[in-house]
Amino acid sequence: MRYLSKFRSLDSTPSQNILQFQCSKLKNYKASTHSKSSKFRNSRTRTQETLTETKNLASIFNSITEILGTPEESIDSCGVSSFEDTHVRNLKEPLERRPSVCRSAQVSALEETQLRKSVINDDVSPIAHKITEIIRVQDVTVSFEERLEKSGFLLDSDTVDKVLKRCFKVGHLAYRFFNWVKLQNGHYHTTSTYNTMLYIAGEAKEFGLVDKLVKEMEMESCSKDIKTWTILISSYGKVNMIGRCLHVFESMRRSGCQPDGMAYKLIVRTLCAAGKADIALEFYKEMVFMNMEVDMNLYKQLLNCLSGSGNLSSVRLIGDDMINVSQIPEQIVYSCMLRCFCISGRIEEAIELLHELKSKKITLDPTNYEILVKGLCNTARVADALEIIEIMKQNQFVNGRVYGIVITGHLKRGELEDAFEMFTGMKESGHLPMVSTYTQLMQHLFRSNEYERACKLYREMLENGVEPDIVAFTVLITGAIKTAEKVKQIWRAIYSQENDSVYLPTSHQSLDVATNTVVDTCQPLEFCCSSKPTQLHPPREKFLLEPLSRVYSDYNFQENFTVLQICKILSSSMDWSSMQEALDKHTIQFTPELVLDVLRHCQHYGNAALSFFSWVGSQSDYSHTAETYNMAIKLSGSGKDFKHMRNLYLEMRRKGSLVTSETWTIMIMQYARAGLTEIAIKKFKEMKSDGCKPNGNTFKYLLMFLCGKKGRKVDEAVKLFHDMIRAKYVPDKELVEIYLNCLCEVGKISDAQKCREYLCQSGFSKPLSYSLVIRALCRAGRLDEAQAMVDEVGEERSKLDRYIYGSLVHGLLRAGRVDEALAKVDKMKEEGTSPTVHVYTSLIVHFFKKKQIEKALDFFKKIGEDGCEPTIVTFSALIRGYMNMEMVSDAWNIFRRMKLKGPVPDFKTYSMFMTCLCEIGRSEEALQLLYEMPSSGIIPSSINFRTVYYGLNREGKNDLAHTVLQRKWDLMNKRKLSS
Repeated sequence: MRYLSKFRSLDSTPSQNILQFQCSKLKNYKASTHSKSSKFRNSRTRTQETLTETKNLASIFNSITEILGTPEESIDSCGVSSFEDTHVRNLKEPLERRPSVCRSAQVSALEETQLRKSVINDDVSPIAHKITEIIRVQDVTVSFEERLEKSGFLLDSDTVDKVLKRCFKVGHLAYRFFNWVKLQNGHYHTTSTYNTMLYIAGEAKEFGLVDKLVKEMEMESCSKDIKTWTILISSYGKVNMIGRCLHVFESMRRSGCQPDGMAYKLIVRTLCAAGKADIALEFYKEMVFMNMEVDMNLYKQLLNCLSGSGNLSSVRLIGDDMINVSQIPEQIVYSCMLRCFCISGRIEEAIELLHELKSKKITLDPTNYEILVKGLCNTARVADALEIIEIMKQNQFVNGRVYGIVITGHLKRGELEDAFEMFTGMKESGHLPMVSTYTQLMQHLFRSNEYERACKLYREMLENGVEPDIVAFTVLITGAIKTAEKVKQIWRAIYSQENDSVYLPTSHQSLDVATNTVVDTCQPLEFCCSSKPTQLHPPREKFLLEPLSRVYSDYNFQENFTVLQICKILSSSMDWSSMQEALDKHTIQFTPELVLDVLRHCQHYGNAALSFFSWVGSQSDYSHTAETYNMAIKLSGSGKDFKHMRNLYLEMRRKGSLVTSETWTIMIMQYARAGLTEIAIKKFKEMKSDGCKPNGNTFKYLLMFLCGKKGRKVDEAVKLFHDMIRAKYVPDKELVEIYLNCLCEVGKISDAQKCREYLCQSGFSKPLSYSLVIRALCRAGRLDEAQAMVDEVGEERSKLDRYIYGSLVHGLLRAGRVDEALAKVDKMKEEGTSPTVHVYTSLIVHFFKKKQIEKALDFFKKIGEDGCEPTIVTFSALIRGYMNMEMVSDAWNIFRRMKLKGPVPDFKTYSMFMTCLCEIGRSEEALQLLYEMPSSGIIPSSINFRTVYYGLNREGKNDLAHTVLQRKWDLMNKRKLSS
């Protein structure tokens, strides 16, 4: 057979007569299909004649004119969509009653998880549950094998299988249990238990163990069933070991076990993913010969693989089979073929296919011509794409999405001005640019340091009624940060004197120059951000500007230097009496503003800061204000020193300082943040009975913590939300998202619907209101309810899709509906909406969970290729993914890269990394991170300390574990004044 030699080159130990069976089958296949495909051969003959004519034409675009015709001959746009609508309706029918094509597509959506479900099927058998608990509880003094022997449990193969399945994520423990069972009298492993262990080893990529288990099965005369072979093919296929896959497949047939449709689909998918088009085709032909069902996804993979390899005649063969064998409508088939030609950059073939369709009088949806335009742009043939667009204009096929594709093509080639020329022509012709088009243009302007021009484009987008999405805001913020970096360079040029690691301006004149530079820089972005609807708080984007304006404008240099001197004293290791002596040596005129700044900068040193607060309050020429009291109360609460917080509040009242709603809000927030929501509610009631009216922030922060995981009280949150509305405070987007997430997680969908109705009445747009609820439903795993709500929107559906598609993709991936998620991404790409970094991050997380590291890293690369910037969540997902696969050095490389180049690791990143390290027995490295957190401005939580403490104890490092407790106590003492 043709691919036999290729197979031998893929693996060093193939069978000598491998796959010879296919030769005879292929001959039979060709003979059996000769008659039923004769009419397609005739069609191909005519096609070849047509192609010859086409190549003789002076320009392929003359053919396009003939295909599209004159405006009077415009193509009917309903060709494909009517079938697709029917297909969607069919998905709601029971599987066995659907037409074969629809059933095939639905089965393919479930196929990827079918094997795992058949092997790793969670079970709650009481005995299996108890055994699993013994295995997974780590005890350095007694091994789980000893505890199992003492337990006296009776083991049968079914129980063993269930335990192995429940230990899927801890493969090393599963294998220890597997070996221990073999030593028990009268017990022999069955095919089922071997299958489960093989699957676990394959998922962990322990192929030495896989080989060992296979040999054991042969030695024990344990027969292999179809599931055994399928698991082996799947495991080798995931890591691209093609030779081993083929060897296993042939061994399966030689053993007398006939491969089923699942095995064939796995081998074909694996070969397509590896680019082995010829071999994949031979297996496909066997499937057809054996009357095995081929689903739509497999057809598409074959088409893309064959087209990419240049085997165009086989692309035609697959297309014929799709029409003849699977009875797929011609419009759908030719659309798939056109797409595969464009993806592989075979534009001439795509043009010729369109010409052939014209001769057959087969009409395609205008979307297919968009695919052709995109294919031309992707192959850097923008001029050719423009010629096609001119022809499409005559048939009124052009829309904003088509223009956006060409603009993207120009930008990829670095032709910024050409892109803007197309952008201007687009608007002049009456087409509204999409948000993705605006975003890409802004991004390239920021990269070219044309900051004001980018902000002007943003203003234009708002004026035209195009609502920015999260990607647009991200691009805007990135531009602001890039500008801020330039400001830092100005300051570095101005700073010349060094004193205790603080660089000082050399003159007030230099200071004014830098200040004016920053203020001028920040104005355009502040304008952009203020264009959003009024809320309780400005958008998060604007907060990024506040530190710049606070640091650089109205800068009182002498006062700030004094603050730094005091902070240096308070953050030292001296005791309070020594700190007091150091403060007395400085002649300082204390003001409430100076004290407030000191408290703000010393939040990590609560003990010293609160001692300073008490000491400075006793000075004869100084009195605390409500603002300084509020900050001291906040410091006490953040250190969980609630006793001192209460004392400060009583002192505040005793000295006649004004107790405002802000004071109450701070106390309520500190109790709620610690999970003491009952006390927080009690303080809220006290506040009202004291005659102090809650403000918008009081409602917001109490609601946020009532809806949080820690101390959640949903009924009280619903009541408080209605109280907030009655008080005529409009919640901002951040609060609405938290509130809706809480409601959807606990199943209070009717309350979520009421909230949506209220939002519409309060000035939120209909798409935005719906999108907030739909996102919350997706995060809660309620995809069916989310989809039902999408269908309610009506004419504003397209705008809504841009808001929610990332959430839908995330929800589908969490539900294991990978094919649907990827199809959603492809659909939005076709509509001109590029995947956001959050969509890519969701895909990375999913494929790391499936231990498909190559796919995960491919999506990470696409983030940069699409002009996006990875977020802290993206990098954290990489760290977690590497740790789950025990690729510790790679995880550390990502973490160090974050510290060096940004985004800087935050509390969640540190916590996640420490937990992962402790889980795999590397708690000393986690201890290193724990000690590093304070120097990075992050306060470790009690959970962080507990995680590392338990991890070190499990590893028998009790002395180090004791130092963790000591560090925790030291930190608590630094933050609390009360003993």
